[in-house]
Amino acid sequence: MAVRGLGRGYVALGRSGVGVGLGQVSTGGAVLGVRGWQVSVIREDEAMSQTQDRPVSKQSARQLARRAALDAQSKMREQRVERERRLSGRGVEVMVALGERDEMVRRCEQRAGEALHQMTAVEGLGLHEAIQWCGKDLSRREAARLCALARDEVPPSRAASDDSGD
Repeated sequence: MAVRGLGRGYVALGRSGVGVGLGQVSTGGAVLGVRGWQVSVIREDEAMSQTQDRPVSKQSARQLARRAALDAQSKMREQRVERERRLSGRGVEVMVALGERDEMVRRCEQRAGEALHQMTAVEGLGLHEAIQWCGKDLSRREAARLCALARDEVPPSRAASDDSGD
């Protein structure tokens, strides 16, 4: 007859006889216990848990397992939200940097176009000759695009001086 301690006096009935003491007796299918004058029959699935001093039924075991799973899922959701927040911030950072780069490239190309325009319009050079003054890295196509860019985007200071001349 196996007896486990409960911290309270029990009289336990088992297949092989009666046990008196602190505990409960496993009978292979049920645990029988007498507390005072009350006799109770406890199924083994409702028997004492190994780690707790209270009975754990199948339903409460399911509830404990469900709670553990829900807690783990909640923690995963919190981690996912934090990760998404970090990724969102990084995505904004990337797009801001690319926007700044594009604006800087636009301004640099505007300056280059204005310089080419000065070489052709003010200095009287042809586009081919202006390209020769710039070096071999500037193609005719690129020079034409930069000149067109400079013509299309007239800076406000030049636009004001053009309007005052009329």
